[in-house]
Amino acid sequence: MSLATVFTDTLQPWRTSVIQTFGEPYVPPDSSKICRIASASFPRPSAGNAPPGVLEVLHSPGHHEAAVTFHDPWTGTLLTGDTVLPGRLFAFNAAAVLATMERLVSFAATRPVTHVLGCHIEMTRRPGRDYPIGADYQPRERALELPPAHLTAIRDAAAAPVAAPGVRAHPDFVLYAQPGERDFGRLLRRGRAHKFLRKLAAR
Repeated sequence: MSLATVFTDTLQPWRTSVIQTFGEPYVPPDSSKICRIASASFPRPSAGNAPPGVLEVLHSPGHHEAAVTFHDPWTGTLLTGDTVLPGRLFAFNAAAVLATMERLVSFAATRPVTHVLGCHIEMTRRPGRDYPIGADYQPRERALELPPAHLTAIRDAAAAPVAAPGVRAHPDFVLYAQPGERDFGRLLRRGRAHKFLRKLAAR
């Protein structure tokens, strides 16, 4: 079953519920076009010797089939979007997530990677504790940057979903391994309760 089919058949009711509760999310441009532009604009550097101003682009499906990761050799920053971040990591396609993490671990072993930066923060400073979905106020959040060693930690965690689907909290991320309707239900109920309490507090 393709990831697109999983999204359409399994997640569409949940996505509709999220939009009704928290509003329509931002829809990014077609990632395939981004890849073509990046490939045309930046020549591929030789391993470990990328000159300043040259970016490498990696296809990193799993969270989304069109996901990409950027590496800037000048700063050593690996920009991973929703694929790797301090927050909820959705492994809808366990095999694709594991393959992507294997690729990123191997990539980081041959490149200067100083920080891994995702696109947002969902974790508090308390290990293993995330903010409710839809939270618009996140006091005491952990830092955005993750050390390169976290790529290995996430890779190792992603190796288990096939045998044990479900939600597993780790100190700096929460892995939703092939999540089901019950997992999304708990996530939504917690988000709605948080939103209700925020409204009460604002009165």
